[in-house]
Amino acid sequence: MYIEQDEVYKVMDYLDNLADIDPNYALTEYFKHKDEEKQECLKIIDEIENINKLIPTIKDKSQKGKCTLKKGKLLEELALKILNVRRIFDIKPNLKCDSNEIDLLLQPSSNGKLYSRLLPQFMKEDIIVECKNYNKKIDVTWIGKVCSLLVYKKVKYGILFSYNELKGRNEWDASKGLVKKIYLSDNIMIINITIQDIKDILASEKNNIIKSIINKVNDIKYHTEFDKYIKPHPAQQIEA
Repeated sequence: MYIEQDEVYKVMDYLDNLADIDPNYALTEYFKHKDEEKQECLKIIDEIENINKLIPTIKDKSQKGKCTLKKGKLLEELALKILNVRRIFDIKPNLKCDSNEIDLLLQPSSNGKLYSRLLPQFMKEDIIVECKNYNKKIDVTWIGKVCSLLVYKKVKYGILFSYNELKGRNEWDASKGLVKKIYLSDNIMIINITIQDIKDILASEKNNIIKSIINKVNDIKYHTEFDKYIKPHPAQQIEA
């Protein structure tokens, strides 16, 4: 099919205009979640939240254990569904390796190569995904376990899906601080995606899981790098 040069320029002008409005429009448009995908994800979230309400009322330990296990499996299913956008990853679930089991292993797919110019380099490499259905904020123990797995498998990027967020009174405290310190010392990136993050993604026309992952990586990467170069004012040192 032959396209006139003028038509090509019109398309380029149109794309430039879109970029003026939103520099990330390509990420926004190409990785949108389809309505049916959103509904499937919301249905899983409803199931997780119903189980969450049910668990405290269960007295039988065996039954409580089954519900907790089901909640964990649903979280893995939710992670798989929302990460499967445009099939840019070859997703391997429940990958057994040595004494460990990786919940999800993301590897670049052949379909992902079609969108490779839109994706950052780290999305063209292996990413390990762990899902924790912990009913409290994620403490440093879980971050340490994920970090150990990444080091052992020589993978630089990990995503921790959880019901609750990382523990920390501020960005440098507890688990929130530990992920930054790990990045600084070992160049290993661990980001956290919560149920609330996923709800926000599904409710937005301007956001999607790919943009969210990129933003969370940049938050840790550049927040960390900027903070390295901020030194106390001499007056602050005297007061200390």
